[in-house]
Amino acid sequence: MKKLKINIKGPFPADTAFSKQNIASYDVIVGMYHDQVLAPFKALYGHDAINITLGLKYLRISPDHGTAKNIIGLNKANPQSLISAINFLNKIND
Repeated sequence: MKKLKINIKGPFPADTAFSKQNIASYDVIVGMYHDQVLAPFKALYGHDAINITLGLKYLRISPDHGTAKNIIGLNKANPQSLISAINFLNKIND
């Protein structure tokens, strides 16, 4: 990506990449492992996030939350991450 002149930096250790000082400097963080990125990301942004899986032959976008089986039928689910995923797809398909 650097050869393509894309402003990319790193690698950074996961324990400091998500500090308040550093997180404001990034638009995207790429992680090698699901839990390396999503755990701190969810702690910082709650339901206002999406997950983009790279390296596939197709675009995979998903809400940044689990299945929440423990709250099915209780009217407690937060749809924000699903809405954000749909809005992202609408933007890139325009």
